[in-house]
Amino acid sequence: MSRVKVAKSSLLEAPTEEQEKPQLALVETADDGTPAPTDEAPSAEETEEALEAAPADLVVYIDSLGVSLLDRFSLVRIFREEWRNSVSFYRSEKGGSLTLNEAVERATHKVDEQRAAEIFEQVMTQSSEVTDFDDLHKLWTHSPEDAEFVWRQMKQEATREFMTGHLAATVFEPVDWMRSAWKRAKFLGVRDSFLDEYQPEGGVEIALVDTMAQAYFLQLHWTEEAVRRTNADPRRHSYEYQKWERYKREAAKAQMWDAGFWEIPYASEVQLQEQAVRMADHFSRLFQRTVRQLDNHRLAKAKLRRLAVPTVRRSVVGQEREQLKEWHDKLEQVRKSKS
Repeated sequence: MSRVKVAKSSLLEAPTEEQEKPQLALVETADDGTPAPTDEAPSAEETEEALEAAPADLVVYIDSLGVSLLDRFSLVRIFREEWRNSVSFYRSEKGGSLTLNEAVERATHKVDEQRAAEIFEQVMTQSSEVTDFDDLHKLWTHSPEDAEFVWRQMKQEATREFMTGHLAATVFEPVDWMRSAWKRAKFLGVRDSFLDEYQPEGGVEIALVDTMAQAYFLQLHWTEEAVRRTNADPRRHSYEYQKWERYKREAAKAQMWDAGFWEIPYASEVQLQEQAVRMADHFSRLFQRTVRQLDNHRLAKAKLRRLAVPTVRRSVVGQEREQLKEWHDKLEQVRKSKS
């Protein structure tokens, strides 16, 4: 236990004496703004390392930055919010309208080893998109190491999605029926050609290359749409349907329209054709602007390098490909050992 000197300030005398620093108490803010102490507290070693010069009467709040530094990883803030949400749920009518003590006891219930193993297997085998913080929080109450391992694996996989271009390709697939292996391959092929030319060295350059590939594909889409709209006939209603629709509109005009003095016009064929041409030109300009931005970004980096100490820099794409090659080599070794 560290010892600090506490000075008693006084106008007449200022003697000093040594006394033990009390254990820091983690508190939450109550409804009236006053600190509400909790049972959780950092260890003495953590407190001594992080807050060596802290005053003896310091109050550390549970959602403070100091606590985030004392904990082993930053998920504790999110997990604490999950705990508060659980307490609020158990106190609500849907959660059983429990008292505060009962809700806190229910929310702080730790899962056993068997349940933790089931959650770990679930989050490691299910789709990453359906894994939420509630699963990680339950796993963390039993084993913080496992929860942190899962979280790091998710971040690494998200990084791979960004580095390989699949994250940028998903914007063209907002619904399942739009997913196509050939379309994804075409996008990644164009993106890889841009990567081979520019050899990006960081996330900013990769993001600019992704924007270039997206703008190029949208330019192709709207160019194709402009050609279709200017050279092909639009799909029209049959004459019988138009006649029936006109009759129904006139017969129900009093019921189907609110009070007003003009009708909202529909886009004409010429306007739709012009729209497609404008959109194709817009994404063409976006592509060219992104190329200039990437060139300017690399030029600014080159100027900074001339002023800095020369260092060896490797392309992040090259690093990713090296890791992919290592993974393929390991996979090949496993396949040979099984055969």
